[in-house]
Amino acid sequence: MPRKVLTHDRNGRKIPPKPSQDLEFRGFFDQIEDKEAFLQACESSDNERLHIYAQLRREPRYKAYLDVTLCKDAGVTLKNVLECYTGHQKTLAMARMAERMPQVACDIAQDAETRRMPCPKCHGVGKISVEGEELSCEACWGTGEKRESGDPKAREQMLEALEITGKKGPLVAQQFNIDGGFSVDALIKQGQKVLEGR
Repeated sequence: MPRKVLTHDRNGRKIPPKPSQDLEFRGFFDQIEDKEAFLQACESSDNERLHIYAQLRREPRYKAYLDVTLCKDAGVTLKNVLECYTGHQKTLAMARMAERMPQVACDIAQDAETRRMPCPKCHGVGKISVEGEELSCEACWGTGEKRESGDPKAREQMLEALEITGKKGPLVAQQFNIDGGFSVDALIKQGQKVLEGR
């Protein structure tokens, strides 16, 4: 009795009679630059079919075989390899971001700091000329400097990271809205008034 030709894979994707004709599946493998890393991802996967594919791919006698052919023999679908590769890439991305988190935290802290800037009214001189008479600049009280508050968003992130305020979401990536808590903007403004003596 002749073997039944499959028209769809286990995930319902329509497939051609021959693996070599599956251009979509072949295109996936054409885009993978680090094949060894992908095989390692398959070997560490929970999917036993991916283990079989990786084992076949490492066999010297199957060196000339197309990846899609080996996948079909192992019962691996395009969805399987996509999920495996995507998960592998996400893990690498998170690891690389984690390496840079200390520097990112320093940058956020620096952005949140209050700065002393030249007074825009007296241009940092501390005095202004009124009808030919030099007077102490009332905007900066003669200091020539004005306080410039740090970036509000950076301050909010710092307060949330230190758990001083209720978190609205993680510092990186996804955003989650949580009801409750108090206004960070109001807290920042109140702190500024205290520092400025107002």
